Order: sequence, then structure tokens, then C-alpha cells
Amino acid sequence: MEKFESRKSRRVQKDRRFRKKLAKKIGKDALAVALVPTFLVAGALNTGAVDNVYYMVRSGDTLWSISRRYGLTVGELMKLNGLSSDLILENQRLLVQKNETSAPASAPTPTTSAPSGKSVIYTVVAGNTLWHISQTYHLSVDELKRMNGLTGDTIYIGQKLTVGYEADTSAPTATPTPSVPAAQTLYEQLKAVFPQSKMPTSVSSAGDAGVQFQASGDENNFSIHFTLNGQEIATYQKVLYTSADEAVQAVNQPQPSGQEVPLGYNIIGKSNNGAGSQYITWREGNWVLGVQGRIEEGSPAVVYAQKVVALLEQYFLPAPSNAGAIRMTVDGQSTLSWNENNAVYTVTHSAGVEGLLLAVSLQ
Repeated sequence: MEKFESRKSRRVQKDRRFRKKLAKKIGKDALAVALVPTFLVAGALNTGAVDNVYYMVRSGDTLWSISRRYGLTVGELMKLNGLSSDLILENQRLLVQKNETSAPASAPTPTTSAPSGKSVIYTVVAGNTLWHISQTYHLSVDELKRMNGLTGDTIYIGQKLTVGYEADTSAPTATPTPSVPAAQTLYEQLKAVFPQSKMPTSVSSAGDAGVQFQASGDENNFSIHFTLNGQEIATYQKVLYTSADEAVQAVNQPQPSGQEVPLGYNIIGKSNNGAGSQYITWREGNWVLGVQGRIEEGSPAVVYAQKVVALLEQYFLPAPSNAGAIRMTVDGQSTLSWNENNAVYTVTHSAGVEGLLLAVSLQ
């Protein structure tokens, strides 16, 4: 008994000396964490529950920038939060990951390697972004980055990106399946009709898989109507005039006037009120942009205009030869018109800033 007590006493003294040395090295708070029983930590890790993840909107945020950060499409983010338009407000809380509960695995899950089939390669062209490419090939931005080992969002013209994998035909199968040609993307279908004209690579933030179009005209004068689930969501038109002056008149560019309103990024807008609405207009290069919204607390037209300004810090609109005009409403409608010499291009969209993104994606 005396020998046992003596050994126990030596162990206690040794443990105390260890704790004192550890406390000096990493501090008392760290020591408290270090000595938490292992079974408590393991219990917390093995619950299998993932809480809902929320994001607090900050100044300059857009649905697009938030969805990109969390590997979602704008449509998925709107659906998660029950949004009917792309208007968001500073300090608004948005759900970006829904609660999912899974039972703890009894054994580690084997990691899966990339498909053994041949890679499908896309070559980056001017105007491309990871978001546009991911939408075209029905991927999330995170998936596209993972497939190509990218750690950032920068891509360059001529860069080769893996966007999918062809089936591995070398593997034996029970029943041979005839090969089926890959379906053309919406952009490829449009370029087949108008090969010499710039066409959009993105029409809907929810993806272009279900988007259909009807086109008429030729390379000089055309009209394209885009529908999704039987509803028209956008149009894209080109009209050729006899002179650049006539084209500029057709654009019908408004002139900003009224009280000054700061919109961020050193851009000052002008505010006018009339008929229960507030109109915010401002100039960016050869473009004049306007947003219309109801007169109410919080000035939604000003907030929307600020978000458009922030979005255009990330993208480049087509460059008008002389004049461009953008007209938007807070509830989601948008119309863009601009001239390139004696041709006038017009884009309309039922989903607000998606009209801007359609124009940005033209190539």
C-alpha cells in the first residue's frame, strides 16, 4: 500500500510539473483547452448535424457576388431565401447553406478520383468569367475551380479549362450503348444561326439548360426572344440604321438631372421624384444609367442604384461608339440600348441585373 501511494504521489507531482511547464509555454487559457477530455470533443464532432449558415449583407454586396462566394447560382440563392427580385439590403441576413443532418459513418468513406474518361476542355475567350463558364456547363464555380486546381478567380484568354469528362468507353459494359452527340450549348446554337454576330453566353442565372429561343432576321437586323418554362425572360435585338447619328437618336439617352446622390466608387447620381416614383440617373463613360423605384422609406431606388454601380466595378459593359442607355426598375425590369457605329443593340430582361450580365457575356 505504501509503495502504491508513493508511486501515485510521484505521478501527481510529475503531472503538476508538466502542467506548470505547459502553462508557461502556451498560457493558462490554452492549457484549459488542452486538458479538455477527449471524449467531449469527439462527441461534439460526431453529432452529424450541420447548422444553417447565414451571411450578413454588407455595403457593395450583390446576389451574384454572394452566390459566387458560396458556390451557388443566383437562382439557388434566391430560392433558398424566397426572394422574388435581386434587391438586397445592407445588414440583411441571407441563408447560404441549409441544415443537413447525416448519421455518423461507421468507417471512413473512400475518396473518389476523377472520372477515368477523357477530359472535356474549354478554351477561355475574351469576356469569360468562371461564373459564365460554370453556368454554360452546369457546374458550380467551386466545382469548376476544383476540377482545374484553381485557388483564385483569375483566368486568362487562351487558358485551357476542364469542364467535364467523357464516358470511359474502354470499360466493359453489359450492354453496348450507342454514342450520342453532346448537346449544343445555347451559345453554340445562337452562333450557328448568327456566326458573325456577338451572342450571349449567359441568359439566365439559373442556368441556360431550359432556355429556348426564337430568332428572326439576318446578321444586319435580327431579333431573338428567349423563353424559360414557356415565359419570355429576355430579348436581344440588332437594328442597322443609315448613319451613326440616326443610331444615337434611336438610343434616346436620358440626361441626368436633380439633386446629387452618392452611389459609391466616386460616382454621383442625380435624383428626381415624380408620380410617386424616384428616379436615379448617373453617367459611366458613354453610358447613362437610370433606376426607378417607389418613393418610400429606405429609398429603394438609391439602394438598387448603388448595387448596380458595385456590380459594374466587376464587369465591363459593351463599349458604345457614342451613346448607351440603361433603364431599370427596382421590381426587376431592365432595358439596355447602345450603338456601335450605325447599329443599335438592345437587350431587355425580366430579372433586373441579369440584363446587365447578359450584355456583359456577349462574345
